[in-house]
Amino acid sequence: MSRCALFRSSCRLGLPSVWRVGLSLFVLSLMVGLLAPSTPGLAHAHVPPARIHIDSDVKFFHFFSATEVAVMGNNGNLWLEHAPFGHVPPDRTLIHGGTDGAVPVSFQAISDTEFLVRDVPRSVFLGDFSELLLFRAPFGLANSTSIDDNVDGYQWLSDTQILVLGLDSKLWLEHAPFGLGHNPPGRLQVDGNVAGFQALSDTQILVLGKDGKLWLEYGPFGHVPPNRLWVDDSVAGFQALSDTQILVLGKDGKLWLEHAPFGVVPPGRVQVDASVDSFRFLDSNTILVRGIDGKLWLEHGPFGHVPPAREQIDGGVAALVGFQPLSATLVGVKGNDNNLWLEQAPFG
Repeated sequence: MSRCALFRSSCRLGLPSVWRVGLSLFVLSLMVGLLAPSTPGLAHAHVPPARIHIDSDVKFFHFFSATEVAVMGNNGNLWLEHAPFGHVPPDRTLIHGGTDGAVPVSFQAISDTEFLVRDVPRSVFLGDFSELLLFRAPFGLANSTSIDDNVDGYQWLSDTQILVLGLDSKLWLEHAPFGLGHNPPGRLQVDGNVAGFQALSDTQILVLGKDGKLWLEYGPFGHVPPNRLWVDDSVAGFQALSDTQILVLGKDGKLWLEHAPFGVVPPGRVQVDASVDSFRFLDSNTILVRGIDGKLWLEHGPFGHVPPAREQIDGGVAALVGFQPLSATLVGVKGNDNNLWLEQAPFG
């Protein structure tokens, strides 16, 4: 997932995404004291903070809570892992390990019992497909459903609707029933020449064009382009807080919090930071920011002064999907060495 979009597997998260992957707002129940020092008053902020090792050789991950996480390894195996953590690997259940001909390359966690997984050929000699599969517990190929086989990006909306970005850069709103062999399900085209997207609902979608223009597009879909408002230009990444507030990363590395009304470029906005690689919000006043130097910061509003008030969480954080906030005090972090940690405040 991409810095150019939220739900395209070949780009960095401007966030997900998931993938805000799994559509979580990251406000999750925590195990009190799981990582905390024995005496809170003795806590001392430093880098790295107090942390526990989850797993190694990690490609992508999604925390459901402090005790449950989905992990895709660099070998493509997708696991559901459970506390207690600290021993690698932890207790875990295999969700999908691919087939003789296909290997998983990305996923979106819908819940801890439902996952979208994208498979590609293990070899160029095995075909030219990119298949999106829906897995439901109990896991296994026998309990999977094929959605489409021309997929570059995707976002789950409901049991009956999935947004799918094709390898041809066309964005579709696809409808159940799914599982009709290799024929795409009923669908409506949203737009073309799409680099990334984030659905706010089934009638409002943020769409980043390959030309770097970001649009807020409105249903009904089926006519290209649909009704839309121009949000900004020269966009490298984005994440919507709502349909009136959007975090936008420019191609110059500057991160902005932009406000409606949209249609005039640039819209009303305040600068959050500069030299930004990727980011995720907790709320409009709390944003996690990874700089191009690999340092991860917890940044606080009010914004407009660069850099804002902030605490460093860690350094050497992986690009692409290298972090996920569970709360303002608990963050999942993947290092450049592909080790996954659950890190706890105080940060500093």
